[in-house]
Amino acid sequence: MNWSNCLIVTPDGRLHLELHRQELFGSVELTAYESALNSNEIGILRSILDDAGVSTLHSFRPPEIPMDVDDWQVFTAEIVRGSQVQQVGYLAWHGNGPNNPEADKEAWRDAHGKLQRLVDWSHEIKSRKALNWKKVRDPKTWCGQ
Repeated sequence: MNWSNCLIVTPDGRLHLELHRQELFGSVELTAYESALNSNEIGILRSILDDAGVSTLHSFRPPEIPMDVDDWQVFTAEIVRGSQVQQVGYLAWHGNGPNNPEADKEAWRDAHGKLQRLVDWSHEIKSRKALNWKKVRDPKTWCGQ
């Protein structure tokens, strides 16, 4: 079973959520929703993104494939900062792990802690009923998966 979620937040607070699900050797199921944040919610997100721990993270380096893992989780974020895009993220796993250098693994552990507020925020937003998520009919992916 393979799951992935993608949440896009535009500067004006519009939200686009994609939920991807694929069973082993099965087709991919895509469900998409749209909503919007109010100005207070945008401010909360901005404070998380502008936190010094997040704003100074190094670029996410992906794992080397194949990996000797039982299961794994990746969280990545692309944060627009002026004319630049900061790409951050982490990999967590059970098992031996990827063959990346120890410096990559240490960077992932560091990023995991610093990105936890953003992870928690994204989980909370996805499940918030008050946002009145509207299902997108005939969704096309914005997330490139």
